[in-house]
Amino acid sequence: MKKKLPSHQPNHDTINFHGIRIPVEDLFSHVVITGRPGAGKSRCCVRPLLRQLVKLNANRPEMKAGLLLLDGKGGELRGFLEEALQRAGRSKDLVVVGPADATFNFMDHRIPDVKIANQLISAANHLGEEAVKKSADPFWDHSLRDTLTTMVALAKNIHVATKCEEPLSIQHLVRLRATLTKDSGAMAETIAGLTDDVGEDTLTALIEFAALPDSTRQCVATSVGALLAPFGRTPLKDVLMPHEGRPEVDLKKIIADGKVVLLDLADAENAVELLPAAILLKACFARLILSRRKMSVNQVRPIFVFMEEFQKIMTAQPESPACEANWLDTCRWCGCGVVLCTQGISSLLATASPPLVDKIISLCATQMWMGSADPASAAYAARSLGRKLVHRKHRTISPPTPPPLLFPRDESAPRPEESYVLVPTHEPVLSAEQLALLPPGEIRLRFRAGQVKTLHTDIAAD
Repeated sequence: MKKKLPSHQPNHDTINFHGIRIPVEDLFSHVVITGRPGAGKSRCCVRPLLRQLVKLNANRPEMKAGLLLLDGKGGELRGFLEEALQRAGRSKDLVVVGPADATFNFMDHRIPDVKIANQLISAANHLGEEAVKKSADPFWDHSLRDTLTTMVALAKNIHVATKCEEPLSIQHLVRLRATLTKDSGAMAETIAGLTDDVGEDTLTALIEFAALPDSTRQCVATSVGALLAPFGRTPLKDVLMPHEGRPEVDLKKIIADGKVVLLDLADAENAVELLPAAILLKACFARLILSRRKMSVNQVRPIFVFMEEFQKIMTAQPESPACEANWLDTCRWCGCGVVLCTQGISSLLATASPPLVDKIISLCATQMWMGSADPASAAYAARSLGRKLVHRKHRTISPPTPPPLLFPRDESAPRPEESYVLVPTHEPVLSAEQLALLPPGEIRLRFRAGQVKTLHTDIAAD
C-alpha cells in the first residue's frame, strides 16, 4: 500500500527581524519590499531575512528551509550567502547556477509541450522587442506558439525513439528548425520518415504545417529562428544547455533536501542577457511548488523564493505560468513564501497592467516601505499603512468689521483675538512627502495581522 504523505501543517517557528518576531507562517503569505536605490532594501531587509531563514532549524534536516534566489543585481548575493550558510553549517547546501557553475535544463519530458513553448516565448520577451515581435494579426502569434509546441513534442519523441544519451535540451529545437524551412515536397518526405517516431497529434500538426503556403511557412520559421537564436548564444547557452563535467541543477532538491539554489548573474554585463534564465527558473519552480502535495517529497519543509530587482524579471502576461499572479495565491498553501524586492511600484506599472500589479501587491501580506519619491509607491504605501485621525485648523473666525468711527479712538486699545476651529480629518499614516524624506535604513512595516511599525535600522551594519 502506498504511504500517504502528510499535507502541509501550520509552522509555529518565528524569525527575528530587527528585534521583532515574525511568524514563518506570515512569510508564506509573501513579502514585498520597495524603496529607491540606496534606501537599504538589500542590507536592511533582504539580507537580515536571508540570514534568519538560513539559520532556521539548520540542525534539523527535515525542517531546514529550502531557498531559490534570483539575484537581479548581478553577483551581489553570492558572497553574503556563502558566508551565512557557512556560519549555519550548511555550506554543502548551496548550488549556484551561472555561466561558470551549474546548468539549468528546463526541457523536461514531464513538462507539457505547450507549457515549455509558453515559457520560451515569455522568456524571449525579456530580451526585447527583437526577440519576439507582436503581430497585429493574431494568426502569426498563434502559428508561432503552435509551431513551437509541435517542435517540442517532435524533439521529445525523437529523443525517446532514438534512445539518445545526450540530455534533451533547447539545442534539439535549434536543430529541428531546419525542417521548417524545407519546401512542401521535402517536408512530405521528412514527415514520412518520422511516422514511426512521433505521436499521432504531433504528426497531424506537422501535416497541417506542411499544408500551409511556402511563404507562410518561411515567415513562421523565421519567427521561430529569431526566438531561439538568443538561447544558443553565450551566456544563455552556458546556463541553459547541459555541459559535460558541469552538474545539472535539480530544483526538486530545494524541497526534498533543503538546497539553496542561487542564479548568479556574474556581472552587470551578463545581468540583462541572463534574465530569460531567471524567467525559466521561476516558471519551472512555480510549476514544481504547486504540485508539491502530489510529490513524494518532504511536505513540511518551509520554502522561500527571493526575487531581487523584481521589476526586471516580472512576467506581465497573465496567461503565462511564470506570471506571479497565477501562483502566489496558491503557493502559500504549499508552504512556500515569496519575497519581492523592487525599486518602486511605478516600475511594475510600466511593465504590467494596474489590475495585475494590484493583485500581486495585495497578495503580499507583509509589506516593507522604504524611502522613495515614486508617486505610485506613495499611493500604495498610504493605502497599505492606513489613515490616522488628526485635527487641523480648518478656518479662521475673525470679528466683524466695525462701522466707521465719528471720533478718533485710541489705537493702542486691545483688539479682539482671532479664534480657530479644529476640524477632525483622516490623513495617510505615511504621506508622499514623508515617504520621500525617509532616511536610508528606516522601514515602515505592515504585518499580516494589520499592525504597523516603524523600524530604524543601521544601513552600515551587515
